[in-house]
Amino acid sequence: MYRFFQGLRRPKFLGLVLSLVLLSACSASNKVVQTYEGNILPQDQLAVVLAPENISLISVNGREVPTYLLSNIETKYGLRAGLNQLVFKYESIWAKPGPQTNGNSRSEKTESQLVMLEFNALAGESYNFVYAEADNIREARSLASNFSASLVDKVGQELAVSVPYTEKSSANQKVFVSGKVTGADSGLSESKSEAASSLVSLKELWGKTSTEDRKAFLVWAFQE
Repeated sequence: MYRFFQGLRRPKFLGLVLSLVLLSACSASNKVVQTYEGNILPQDQLAVVLAPENISLISVNGREVPTYLLSNIETKYGLRAGLNQLVFKYESIWAKPGPQTNGNSRSEKTESQLVMLEFNALAGESYNFVYAEADNIREARSLASNFSASLVDKVGQELAVSVPYTEKSSANQKVFVSGKVTGADSGLSESKSEAASSLVSLKELWGKTSTEDRKAFLVWAFQE
């Protein structure tokens, strides 16, 4: 995979990547992402959770949600009314000070372990994450090492506080949504993509890339 990146002409390829990333960002910030199975519900039957920059929502009630190449965009997620379980993490990318040396990356990504929270969502209501913010890499590292966030309603009332995520607790969790009981590990289904085919291909490639190859790509992309 890294050789594939090396074989590309950086200016042209990075221009394509940036264009696709911006397209993805606009798409994510302007629409409400469906997190539930079935037909799209009317707006007044949905609860909307706004994930601000640096909050990456991983799953809702055990169902994976779409991911985006940028973490610093606000994304709206539509949930069914009822008790919902959210699994998410903190992540941010920072530019390293000083010149690049010995092929080291000029950027550093910080991310937390997965955390989870549960809350009772009401149709027609909107909710926001509240968490400490970092002003530099050092603060981001500290924040990621012991990350915690709360969920508040539109008037700022705290509804839930995150706890560390474990697979065991998630597997045993029963979630009540609109009067029905479902297992948190109930079948995951792919979300429909509304992006251009080129964007879909790029996101699929990124999703299949290993952690090592992603790091290699970032080193390659940000080197002079």
